[in-house]
Amino acid sequence: MKNILPVGIKARDESLLDKCSIEIKGNHNCIIIPNITSVKNFLCSDFSYLIDNKYKHINEEYKCNRDKKLGKVYWNKIIDNKETSSFVLLANIVCYNESKKYRKINYVALTSGLMKIKNKADSIKINEPNINISIKMPLIVKSKTGANWFFISEILADIYDQNNKLEVYKK
Repeated sequence: MKNILPVGIKARDESLLDKCSIEIKGNHNCIIIPNITSVKNFLCSDFSYLIDNKYKHINEEYKCNRDKKLGKVYWNKIIDNKETSSFVLLANIVCYNESKKYRKINYVALTSGLMKIKNKADSIKINEPNINISIKMPLIVKSKTGANWFFISEILADIYDQNNKLEVYKK
């Protein structure tokens, strides 16, 4: 089965963090990055390791939080450009279960987390109508999570429409 993306969702080859660093220089930009985490560990995806290399405090904060439940989203502002009123939010979705042998990703928890992210984006837009909001998601790699990208793409299509500016990044 091919890894297909729904209509309106763009796939990018460039680096997600590099793209955020460029876009944050523009005026009134809000970038939300959904990230997969687990109940026990922040470092359960390739993207989590990239974040940990650049922003060490995120993993430390995650370890300190004892209220990790499937479907919950933990928010971190990783970049804040006061000059341009732009920022990047990391949305850590707890949806990965290390105790499962094959399919470690919990699709219900993933869907719940993605809905919370969409609702947060909508509330930011209501409070700041002139802000440009985009959601930039790292590709969820099947080898680590046991995820089926076809199911994930269907979830994305159900939650995000073409107005939500969702992009998926391979790295």
